[in-house]
Amino acid sequence: MFARRPVRYAEKVERKKNRLRAIWFVVVFIILSSFIRGVVIQSWQIRDQTMNPSLVVGDVVLAVPFWSIFSSAPFSFSGPLHQGDLVLIDDGASEVTPPALLTADAVLRFFTLQRFSILEAQYGRNFGVPEVMRIKSIIRENRENKRVILYTLEYDARRMSADAPADKEVQASRIRAKLVFRIWPIRRVGPLT
Repeated sequence: MFARRPVRYAEKVERKKNRLRAIWFVVVFIILSSFIRGVVIQSWQIRDQTMNPSLVVGDVVLAVPFWSIFSSAPFSFSGPLHQGDLVLIDDGASEVTPPALLTADAVLRFFTLQRFSILEAQYGRNFGVPEVMRIKSIIRENRENKRVILYTLEYDARRMSADAPADKEVQASRIRAKLVFRIWPIRRVGPLT
């Protein structure tokens, strides 16, 4: 009554090819997504009120990553940094967290639009999450025959309240990305200034 039809060898081979093809597509998709997130564009969700009124809790923004590998000035596809730009500042967690865990967390954050995080579950809500700040001024100095660029950063909430955190001065290597566009909520979609 429930006799199974015998599977031909050609069908077995075809099923195996289809499974391998599906696995291959998933692997390629993850690699391309990681490349896009690391080099071209990233999404971030705002988690605190320090940039109020420019950005509020729950806003989802797109950011263009920056690198400062061989020079003191960071570079990216969006061009150089200017006074007034909104940037993401590394909190130093990447220096103490294993690279494999950082990669897995970045992929998970990318696919969930920053809603879920491995690091958040293990270490707390803001571990490994860069701060959003505005460039107040750019300082170019020569130290020990090397050109050094420092960025003085401020929170927008500092202008509104004396309780907000103080300004910071950071080197180019701490700047991770420049915020360029808000994608959520719909009523506030548009470029960031």
